[in-house]
Amino acid sequence: TLAFLGEQPDDLVEAAHDAMSALWFPAFTLQLAGLGTFGGRRPDTLWAGLRDPTPVGALHARLLPALHGAGIVLDRRRFRPHVTLARFGRLPDDGPERLAQVMARWHGFLAPPFEVADYALWRSILTRRGAIHQELARYPLADGRGTRPDGR
Repeated sequence: TLAFLGEQPDDLVEAAHDAMSALWFPAFTLQLAGLGTFGGRRPDTLWAGLRDPTPVGALHARLLPALHGAGIVLDRRRFRPHVTLARFGRLPDDGPERLAQVMARWHGFLAPPFEVADYALWRSILTRRGAIHQELARYPLADGRGTRPDGR
């Protein structure tokens, strides 16, 4: 998640889409490395870290002012580049201990590098059975020559 927009009216989602469409940023290589959790003593999220978070942080830094210019007011949170792998409901009593064992086993996790050529705008529809994620738009990043697949 580069920026969590929260609940927004349709006109601001459209303005965010326009701002994201106009944003230029070069494609980059990413490599997942290591695991972590959010949620403290009762973890609720398992994530993979990034071997070099610099390009994701730079894209985030370019995206925030574009969204702000579109009228989107974002929560001020520290940005922690990661890839969410799983969200947990309430873990059983032995869940944190079992999760700690998995974390210890996979502490040195390192995935093969991959190219990040685009990013997307998603809508999450919350239901009693969990969230349904719907992609609204995809935004290409520029290639090594500085051009995007759409020619811009």
